[in-house]
Amino acid sequence: MRLLDTDILSELTKPAPNPVVSRRLLAATSLEARLPLVTRNVRHFENIEGLDLENWFEQT
Repeated sequence: MRLLDTDILSELTKPAPNPVVSRRLLAATSLEARLPLVTRNVRHFENIEGLDLENWFEQT
């Protein structure tokens, strides 16, 4: 099971007043649920200690 930021963000009908707050909420949810956060924008989250990030779009 993984927490996909695109799944959550697509549910929102209004733009977030502050994208930094939205990213922090996603990170906090992922940490609390102990699930990896899947995102293309790894750089937005890489400074958050303990957060498990996955980029499914990264070429290997």
